[in-house]
Amino acid sequence: WHEPHQLLEIDLTAPVVAQGAQDVVLVCTHGRHDLCCALDGRPVAAHLAARGDAEVWETSHLGGERFAANMLLLPTGDLFGGLDPESASRALTDFRAGRIDLAHHRGRFGRPAVEQAAIFQAMHAVGVDGRDLVRVLEVRQLEEHRWSVDVAVAAPRATHRVVLRDRWSTPERLTCSAAVPARVRLFDPESCLPLE
Repeated sequence: WHEPHQLLEIDLTAPVVAQGAQDVVLVCTHGRHDLCCALDGRPVAAHLAARGDAEVWETSHLGGERFAANMLLLPTGDLFGGLDPESASRALTDFRAGRIDLAHHRGRFGRPAVEQAAIFQAMHAVGVDGRDLVRVLEVRQLEEHRWSVDVAVAAPRATHRVVLRDRWSTPERLTCSAAVPARVRLFDPESCLPLE
């Protein structure tokens, strides 16, 4: 599609046929769900749209309001949070150059949380920020709340074992509109060691 009105003409019952890459940047600006998203998301969306090199859409909900402003890159599904206009612009520029802004990267849709946490920890431990340089080989639950994840790092070429412990955070007010404290699941790293 080239114009928004063409989306209304799509036959949703027809098989999907890929017709080339369509890079879209979605920025959550859903103020009814949480005011943080509108207050923080609108300036990010406006700034990215003003760059003129991205198809930027304001969207209703990306999850994780505590990370507002949130940006989802399609078609890869990479999600970034805690953004302001400048950091969003840097994250998009880095991403297009093949790098991940680890300070703002929330992971990629479609991956289980433990895998995303292991990839993040391995990238930090090994010191790489390249897109898709780390991939999950195997996930094992060692005991309740404790995980072992083997990952392959493409450059430098190596396999690492990441050990994580999951826990619930202490209750706190997570967003602008939160009426009551809530908890979130966290993954604490225990180790990230190379395998022979």
